Amino acid sequence: MYPTKISRRALIILLILCAAIIFLLSLEVLFLVKDADHFEDFHRQVPEATFSDYLNARLFNYIVSLVPVLSLALYTYFLAQRFGTPPLYRLIWGLLLGAAAVLRAVQTNLRMPLSMILLALYIACTLVVINIHRFSESR
Repeated sequence: MYPTKISRRALIILLILCAAIIFLLSLEVLFLVKDADHFEDFHRQVPEATFSDYLNARLFNYIVSLVPVLSLALYTYFLAQRFGTPPLYRLIWGLLLGAAAVLRAVQTNLRMPLSMILLALYIACTLVVINIHRFSESR
């Protein structure tokens, strides 16, 4: 099996999904940090925590959520054009994004509709990565 060259259409769809996830992750962390109710919930769970601890926890969670999506977008943009998308690419990135989607499902806050949209985008991005070889330039 030879590596499948990525089509321009597939690349654009994947990059738009990644950009939407990054944008919504940024909005989510902004809403969570600005809302006093979320800090009160955090403070009830960890009574000795300060607001600085809460900010550090949210920032760490944001970076952990951001790394797989950003890595996929950069890798695909710079290297998949040249080397294509072999089955190993689809397997590794599919598993990584699938794990990120499961983590997002576990962490989903039902009070924020943004979390449900993010979960749907993670699942869509995973499906696009797994089926990226089926996109063609002719359509």
